[in-house]
Amino acid sequence: MKRVAFVIIVLLLSGCIGPQVNRDYISPPFVKDRADILYPAVYKCYGYTDTDAPPLFINNGFPPNAYYGFGEVIIDVNLFLEHDNDTMAFIIAHEFAHAKLNHVTKRLAVSYATSGIMMATGFIVPGLGYINYVINPAVTNNFSKTQEYDADRMASETLIKCLNIPVDKQIHILEIIKSGSGSGGGFWSSHPSWDDRIANIKKAP
Repeated sequence: MKRVAFVIIVLLLSGCIGPQVNRDYISPPFVKDRADILYPAVYKCYGYTDTDAPPLFINNGFPPNAYYGFGEVIIDVNLFLEHDNDTMAFIIAHEFAHAKLNHVTKRLAVSYATSGIMMATGFIVPGLGYINYVINPAVTNNFSKTQEYDADRMASETLIKCLNIPVDKQIHILEIIKSGSGSGGGFWSSHPSWDDRIANIKKAP
């Protein structure tokens, strides 16, 4: 039972830390050159130095995604191929916000706590603990939505102050990402809809 619960938790967190990474992938030189300029520009906005910033790994996963997980930022190469520097700056800033706000650890804590409660309930009412397979995704993914809002707001504030990318430009960036990925959102999703994320940026102080 404990082993099954651990596997469930890992799968739940996969939406945050991303799919399997191809560690043998070598990005094209022109992508690496862009990343070598953009990535430090953003992490210095967050107060990181060249020695303590989470490392960047360029992946070749599909569909293209970006995520922060357990000490590193992973960005799929096609995002660099599809988007301009301002858009990539927002994507990178969003992932650094997850790092600064300690989101992976907090989401893991929520998942563990939910599983613990459901397992304890299962000891009282045999078999009830299996409801964790339904309850845990609902609780964890909806908690994750609040983290996405927080990361977007921190990224937005950082880009305004540090890289002079105004809110209007950021909204345009999110509209572009939305056009290539669909509306998103939904109760079972770990991310809010793009429209809700845009509204979140608009109302940020």
